[in-house]
Amino acid sequence: MKLFFSILLCTITLYTANAQECNGSFGDPVFEETFGDNSSTGSNFSGPLPAGTTNYTYSGSNGNTQDGYYTVTTNPNYALSSLISTTDHTTDAQGQGYMLVVNADENSTGEFYRKSVTNLCGSLVYQFSAYFLNALPDNGVCNPPIPCNIKFVVEDENGNELGSISTGDIDSATNPQWINYTFEFSMPEGTNSVTVVLINNALGGCGNDLAIDDITFRVCGSLATVSTD
Repeated sequence: MKLFFSILLCTITLYTANAQECNGSFGDPVFEETFGDNSSTGSNFSGPLPAGTTNYTYSGSNGNTQDGYYTVTTNPNYALSSLISTTDHTTDAQGQGYMLVVNADENSTGEFYRKSVTNLCGSLVYQFSAYFLNALPDNGVCNPPIPCNIKFVVEDENGNELGSISTGDIDSATNPQWINYTFEFSMPEGTNSVTVVLINNALGGCGNDLAIDDITFRVCGSLATVSTD
């Protein structure tokens, strides 16, 4: 029997950065932000994000996540009654998985999430991945609803952009679906940390209500073949 797997250790020779392209394959996540699950608490809401992660205000479990507020919940409808009722994207959560639900600020655009990722390997190619949901269904609450439009960015230790992707305008739909966004980026030589930044390109108001889940990094590595009797 032959088993194929990606070697993820920094001390093993992997494909190095080449125009931010992976010539091998991406292995299992080496970083995951799933926002947790309620298997230990049974609560539909998690606590606030760590200090410095966002400049939005935590609305908690009051079911009234207004413009400029966020919460971490198992269902957008628990954050605000006009939002879609759906589970998070995570498929392997024990219990119900949490997601980040954000109601865009109606007075300003710009950054709304920042998180440092450490213990990476310099000179390697990584894949960034995240799942996005326009959480406001096309249900007549807004006429017309403001579309969502965000940018996912990975920055180096000096704030320089290593890679990014923008959603463009995502309109409300009758049955909103999770959308996966990915891009590849090269780690600078001699560094082991980056920062994930989420930027809102549109104002809030009636619409621009969104959910984020399953932010992951995967490293590009060569495929090793192991033969067993």
